[in-house]
Amino acid sequence: YDYIQISAEGNADQVLTMLETIAAAVTKPTLDKETTAKVKTARLEKVKELEKNPAYVADLAVAKRLFGDYPYGRSAEGTPESLTKIDFADLILAKQRFLTADNATLAVSGNIKYDYVFKAIRQLFGGWEKADKKVPATFAQPNTPDATVLTIKSPGDTKSEMRMAFRGVARGDKDFWAAAILTRIFEKRMQGSEVRQNSNLLPGIFLLSVTATNMKIGPPPAKGIRFILDEWIKAPVTADELAAAKASLLNNLSGQRLDEQWLDLDTFKIASLQTDTRNWQNVSLADAQKLTEKIQQSPMATVLVLRAADLPATND
Repeated sequence: YDYIQISAEGNADQVLTMLETIAAAVTKPTLDKETTAKVKTARLEKVKELEKNPAYVADLAVAKRLFGDYPYGRSAEGTPESLTKIDFADLILAKQRFLTADNATLAVSGNIKYDYVFKAIRQLFGGWEKADKKVPATFAQPNTPDATVLTIKSPGDTKSEMRMAFRGVARGDKDFWAAAILTRIFEKRMQGSEVRQNSNLLPGIFLLSVTATNMKIGPPPAKGIRFILDEWIKAPVTADELAAAKASLLNNLSGQRLDEQWLDLDTFKIASLQTDTRNWQNVSLADAQKLTEKIQQSPMATVLVLRAADLPATND
């Protein structure tokens, strides 16, 4: 939703080849109608296949329910309707608006000589033009989501999906790491179900996800869902839960690539790696509990994508 990322990996002696390849792709991309048509066809086929997946349908439906017409409520993959409307002129406009030197960050890491790489970058990317002007985004904040449970018949008949979503926090928000820790605590409580937050430039989504082959949670569905939330979210966070979640987070962060961390710093306007590390280390029990209470009080969007055998007789 926030950026396009191009990644290249190779041996240290291949760094110049990688830079040349990326420079050619982004500074002077070849756009033609024939390639555009092929890419559109491939993307349409991919989206149509995704729409057969109950999990994808549930994720998209709950995002739409939570955000409405706000950008994060739309599929980043596109829809058959939106993809059909894209023409060659739209690609030219998007290139001029987004694919510019002043809208890009380049990170290079490895056993390489700094002076050599910097000289190559200046030579290969030096002629890349800046945009004539920055085009500000224009969209209204989302309305409060409809609190009723949305029930959708699953496109398949092997499993059902449930999604409960709240407005999340932005990647640069002071509560980001508290939210990251809570996702691990709630996921542990949910015993194998998925909890995630999308860390976007703007406040994204905090999502509780359940997949089951038998999901009888009604009628009425809202009563069963409220019971689930009370069991998983309402209980106070304990010191043991916080310690275990921090250990899990540390294990995950230790495997993150340095260049990915650098890109995050620039994309999300984070002061430094040291500041970011200190922020998650300093998350306290009070911070986690305060955010838990905030989530409990936040408007929630709920979607059930149910196989035929799980569909209730009536909706609430």
